[in-house]
Amino acid sequence: MARTIKPAAISTRTSRARLKRGRQPHFNSIGPRAHLGYVRRPDERAGRWILRRRIGGRYSVATIGIADDVLAADGVSVFDYHQARERALELSNSERVAGSPTVARAMQDYVRDLVARGKSTGVARITDLYIGEIADVPLAELTTSMLQSWLASVAAASIRNGAPADDEAARKRRNSANRVCGVLLAALNHAYREGRVSSDAAWRRLRRFRGVDQPRTRYLSTDECVRLLNACDVDFRPLVRAALSTGMRFGELARLEIGDLDLDAATIHVRRSKSGFARFVPLNDEALRFFERVAAGRAGGEIMLTHSTGEAWRGGTQKRPMAAACERAGIVPAVGFHILRHTFASHAVMRGAPLPVVAVALGHVDTRMTQRYAHLARSYVGDEIRRAAPQFGVEPTGNVESLDRAKARAGR
Repeated sequence: MARTIKPAAISTRTSRARLKRGRQPHFNSIGPRAHLGYVRRPDERAGRWILRRRIGGRYSVATIGIADDVLAADGVSVFDYHQARERALELSNSERVAGSPTVARAMQDYVRDLVARGKSTGVARITDLYIGEIADVPLAELTTSMLQSWLASVAAASIRNGAPADDEAARKRRNSANRVCGVLLAALNHAYREGRVSSDAAWRRLRRFRGVDQPRTRYLSTDECVRLLNACDVDFRPLVRAALSTGMRFGELARLEIGDLDLDAATIHVRRSKSGFARFVPLNDEALRFFERVAAGRAGGEIMLTHSTGEAWRGGTQKRPMAAACERAGIVPAVGFHILRHTFASHAVMRGAPLPVVAVALGHVDTRMTQRYAHLARSYVGDEIRRAAPQFGVEPTGNVESLDRAKARAGR
């Protein structure tokens, strides 16, 4: 006889608070071969709703979203019991009645899964804007050629105002298309792992653009850095100086507070970065003196780098002053603010800092990205190779002959 599942008390916050925490979910049946579950681990502030259903002879588990144990339910990422049950029924019925879910539904489910796991959804939501031509295609009907055509159209979609498509512009478009494609593939693989589609062959055979992730080598020389700093507006100069001294991203610098500076340890604390991890950026003596002047006499909660009016820097507001400073400094072609990060990494490596150390300072998970940032001057590469290349202490002389010729002469 099949084992029956005793209904769990999961419909209210109070009843869920009494349940044992751990990896084992508490389930309620919501229909034939489908169960709504609640799971909350000991270290989690709130539990998660999950759907377990039997598809094709095996059970599949899908995350629905966060339970309203702490936050108020919004029906998007945080669900109360009734919203979670409705969503679970919707997912379960779509699998039985409509067959394979569409690409758009796979993207929505993937975003919900990211939210449930506490991951950033920004890139996934942007990617959702690019799937228009395949949004309504069921996953079971996707073909490799369909995806290949979609990838090409995403790469072409970046052409604006009839701008000339030089090699670098084409590389950037294809690189962007690859990143969008990577998020879509993650969503499709998520659907496959959860049993929403029986095969992943269509996207497993997809070929993305090759050799497009390496940008044109660009960093500023010491002379260019000095000229750029001298050419900056008074408001903008501290921001540029901080970027050149730390390699921090614009967003990280814009969020810095006075309290993030530790003068004793000579570090800057980056509390929130692109990767989601905090880190400490070491400061040399020159950088430490600069930040000490900026922070002098100010409260710990104040934004460190602001306009002279006290207004914080916002996303995109660095572009115009950067372009103007490049023009006045005679930097051709002009560079964007992010090149200051490349410049920091390149000069640090050329002054002897090992790649793993620079990677930690930049907040990279490993040295692969750091290698792409740390562009090395040809003169530096040449000097290092000339210093480190092997030497054998043997000079060629005029009476040296090949071994074959020596053997032929001996056999005469």
